[in-house]
Amino acid sequence: MISLIVNSVPNLSSEQANADPIIFAKYLKNKGKKVNIISLFNKNYFSSDESLRKYKKKIKDKYNIEVIPIYYPKKNKIEKYINKFNNLFNYGHVIDEDIEIIQDKISSNLVKSKTRIVINFFDVPILFAGKRITSKKLKIINYLGVYKTKLEILRRNIYKKNIKLWWRIPLTYVYQNKSKLFYKKQFYCSDINFCPALDTYEELKKKKIVNNLKLTKPLSQPRRKKISKKNSSKKIKIFMIGNLRSSFMEEALEDIYQNRYIYEELHKKYTFEIEVVGKFVPRNKFFLKKLEWIKFKGWVENVDNFYTNCDILLVPNKYQLAPRTKILEAMSAGKCVMTYSSNLYSHKELKNFKNIVFGRNTREFFNNFEFILKNKSKREKIGNNARKIYNQQYNPSKIMDYNYKIIKSIL
Repeated sequence: MISLIVNSVPNLSSEQANADPIIFAKYLKNKGKKVNIISLFNKNYFSSDESLRKYKKKIKDKYNIEVIPIYYPKKNKIEKYINKFNNLFNYGHVIDEDIEIIQDKISSNLVKSKTRIVINFFDVPILFAGKRITSKKLKIINYLGVYKTKLEILRRNIYKKNIKLWWRIPLTYVYQNKSKLFYKKQFYCSDINFCPALDTYEELKKKKIVNNLKLTKPLSQPRRKKISKKNSSKKIKIFMIGNLRSSFMEEALEDIYQNRYIYEELHKKYTFEIEVVGKFVPRNKFFLKKLEWIKFKGWVENVDNFYTNCDILLVPNKYQLAPRTKILEAMSAGKCVMTYSSNLYSHKELKNFKNIVFGRNTREFFNNFEFILKNKSKREKIGNNARKIYNQQYNPSKIMDYNYKIIKSIL
């Protein structure tokens, strides 16, 4: 039995990071392995027990994979802050859950399912499970996410721009300093540490705080290519996606807000609409009222239609952090992506105006953005080239073939 542990509700249809465990599990299942997914989340994620039951049945019927839900204990605000304070000294990580309770639940499920291999997705599951898992003499595989040191720097930059969040700034320094200890303690003794981000791989390799590190390519869920048909609307459809309270999306929305007058001028010349899909609402309510050319769609169960119908995927993030799965998904649908060069460190095969469009600074970003707004044929050609490079370099089956060879080496 191989148990995949993830701090979310896995699916292939909505937010990008949630797809990775399903892609892994499907592949392993096709190789004849017994697989289950242990999913950690708040109980109120689903509106009712019936909706959770339907979700589990859907995954079971479609992929023949069992999802085992583990709920975070319900707490009031005071209890959450106490846990955050205690966990700060133990792990140096921003969580407000009772680690011991979660560890017991995970350990119990691993014993019950006779698990022999554990694959932790990103850092929260190993944070919860690390102490108990390593005592079971299991094979431990981690699929690493964003390097926490860099994430805390991004969060600090966001907090500095919002006076209501200033109180969090000192915490980012503490978490940043603790993250190195966290990585060394939790990941050093693992059998395999997959790293899909080239910059994170290079940094961890240089600092020698993670052992058995293996560079891989980021996984993504291929999206449907648009079927050719005449667009009755002259409006250019621009798409953004992500959890609106995540550091990534907060940075992106802040960048739009800071440059809103440039967007306004472009909107007067080229009629476009930006559709934003993702949970929650932006922290800045002024954003919702003033920028009428942005439409917030909220959480959407299946985002395929948005990828299919958009003309451009917009990723206005300047801070270099990790591979953007949304960029790969847009490429798979044959869409033109507009972004900053900082997002492409892990994607050396992407070339400006050939299979993607990017700017190295704000001025170049908007010059290039205007170019693709007014050149429909060029952005369609870029999208077609993007789809070709996706199939060559980022096909999830090819990436999983590589990952599986490494996994087999420890069996």
